[in-house]
Amino acid sequence: MYYFHNISPYLIQIESLGINIYWYGFSYLVGFLICYNFVKKNIKKNINIDNLFLYCIIGVIFGGRIGEVLFNNLNIMENPLKIFFIWEPGRSFHGAIIGVCLGIWLFSKKQKLNFLYITDLIVQAAPLGIFFGRLANFVNQELVGKISNLPFGVIFPKVDLYPRHPTQIYEALTEGLLLFFVIMIVRKKTDKQGYLTIVFLFCYSFFRFIIEFYKESYDSIGTILKYFNVGHVYCLLGIIISICMYIYLNKRKK
Repeated sequence: MYYFHNISPYLIQIESLGINIYWYGFSYLVGFLICYNFVKKNIKKNINIDNLFLYCIIGVIFGGRIGEVLFNNLNIMENPLKIFFIWEPGRSFHGAIIGVCLGIWLFSKKQKLNFLYITDLIVQAAPLGIFFGRLANFVNQELVGKISNLPFGVIFPKVDLYPRHPTQIYEALTEGLLLFFVIMIVRKKTDKQGYLTIVFLFCYSFFRFIIEFYKESYDSIGTILKYFNVGHVYCLLGIIISICMYIYLNKRKK
């Protein structure tokens, strides 16, 4: 009745040669390549796309890794060098957002470009990267959902033998594919700078806020708000920031 997760974490494994290629790393690579080609085809200004993505990749990798330490896993500080073990699982999406925003800001300052013009480009492709990243989470049996009796529940043997919500798939479909199509629709209806960034931030935060109710979480923010976790707080901040950006951009144009 339930799907028993038995997907190998290895895409290629040759023990005799010590070669281990993980689905996790491969998924991120595919996501980056798709985003790169998408942005390259849609860019309208003379921008060094290779340098832009170098800044973004560094921001995503180290922002996500450092964010994982600060937001989710302080135990890594028992061996601080593990922050740089980028081949290991463990990424904070909110840390990655901060990292990539910092990378884009540095790139835009160096190239004397508008920050929001660059972010509007990146967020068009970002949901495709999120889609593959969440599939990688599913393969790795991480970020699992709460116990469920629904027929599409998944048993993650690395966690326990109870069927759980496949929240990684929920996120791949909403924060990934659905968000991509929403941004494509908005792109056809407006060319106002910064609006695609606002749509991305608002919709991502809204979708994830809903899915957080189904995710297994050991972070409680109090007995009064016992149904909420830290992820909900980050999502609310994203929603608030996107609304503030919308108000600010509208006032600036008047």
